This record gives sequence, C-alpha cells and structure tokens, in this order.
Amino acid sequence: MQRAFYYGDLLFESILINNAEIRLVERHFNRLVKSASILNYKLSPDFTLMEFIEQINESVNKSDISDKQNCRIRYTLFRDGGGFYLPHNNETKYLIDVFETNNLVNNNILKVGLYKENYKP
Repeated sequence: MQRAFYYGDLLFESILINNAEIRLVERHFNRLVKSASILNYKLSPDFTLMEFIEQINESVNKSDISDKQNCRIRYTLFRDGGGFYLPHNNETKYLIDVFETNNLVNNNILKVGLYKENYKP
C-alpha cells in the first residue's frame, strides 16, 4: 500500500447504496476494470461483477454504521508491489471504506424540462 500513498498509484470509485441497492454497480465495475487495464494493473481472474458486489456487501455488513441500507462506499484499488518510480509488480489489492450518508439522498426528485417557446436565433 506504500505505492498508493507515496505515488498516488491507485484508483477509486465512490458508490452510493440506496435502499440496500448498489446504485449503478455495473457502470462502477466496468469503469474500475477499464481504468485498471489502462494502468496495467493485474486483476485476479476471480474479480467479476458478482465478486465485486459480494466484497461491497460484506464490507457494509461488517461496518459499524447505523444505516446499512443507505450509505456510501469508497472502493480503492491499488498496486500491491513496492518500488520507487516503477512498480515491482502489477498485482492489486483493494480497500473498501463505508460512510454514513446522513440523508445525502433526496427522495424528492426535481424534474427538469426544456422551455420550447423561445429559441435563441
């Protein structure tokens, strides 16, 4: 984890869990995998969407937050190897932080439309 702190050799996704649903989980997973590929991270062959969801659910259930149905997580993926400017290897590890949302989600949805009566010339 030293590379992650010393050189910023990591990537992360902030993910919202609302009513026990991991919001946009497939998009988060695909973005994480694509970013890891760009950085030449070596992901485990077992790292699938289902494994990703299980890791998140397990971390949320083990956390000490009061509302496990509505929370925010930060999924951090980092290179495990040491090295100064170049990594010794591209193996990865992950860290999941779970946070209270404190009513971050507003269920009163604002609908926005387009005013079509007057167009700019």
